[in-house]
Amino acid sequence: MKKQMTKAEARSFERRWHTVNAEEKKQLRRTTIARKLRQLNALLAWGEHFGWRQTRANGVEEVRRRWAQLRRAYRG
Repeated sequence: MKKQMTKAEARSFERRWHTVNAEEKKQLRRTTIARKLRQLNALLAWGEHFGWRQTRANGVEEVRRRWAQLRRAYRG
């Protein structure tokens, strides 16, 4: 059975994660636009590799159809 975490341990854990998150934000701010674009392109390439692009396009059309239906219902 796991030992319960004390309040002091929980606060210490939370402080460490705040420190980690602050450092991550600093690093992200320092990242150049060119690198961010390369990362985005890599993610998009993985999506295409796994065939996710077509599913996304199908979902977009479904959302557009639903919004159009809502607009027609709202406007009368």
